[in-house]
Amino acid sequence: GSCMYMAPEVHRNMPYNEKVDVFSFGVLMYEVFSRTLLLVSAVWRGGGYAQYVAEGYRPPKPVAMPEPLYELISACWADDPCSRPNMADVVETLKLLQDRYAPQPQTPAPSCGCVIC
Repeated sequence: GSCMYMAPEVHRNMPYNEKVDVFSFGVLMYEVFSRTLLLVSAVWRGGGYAQYVAEGYRPPKPVAMPEPLYELISACWADDPCSRPNMADVVETLKLLQDRYAPQPQTPAPSCGCVIC
C-alpha cells in the first residue's frame, strides 16, 4: 500500500493485524472530511512520510471539523494498535455523528407544478 496510509507498525516491520486497516481508514476519513489530500500535502517529505508518521506526526484538526469526528479519526490513528477501535465501533460512531451533524433534507417549498412548453 501507499506510505500515506501505512500504519506505524508496518513501517517498523513489526507484526500487525487488522488494526492497520483501521489506521488507514482514519487517514482516509481525514482526507474526505477535511477535503485535503495528504499525498499532495506531504510531497515535500518524499518517501520519509511513513517515518514521519511512525515518529508520531498526525495532521492537525481542521477548524471546521467537529471535535467528535476528529476524536474518532485520532483514535484510529493511535500509535498503539491495541488502542485503536475496531471497525464495528468506527461504523457505529460514524452513524451517531451522521445523525448529529449531517444536514437534514429540506422539504421543497410548495409551488405551482405548471409547465408551459
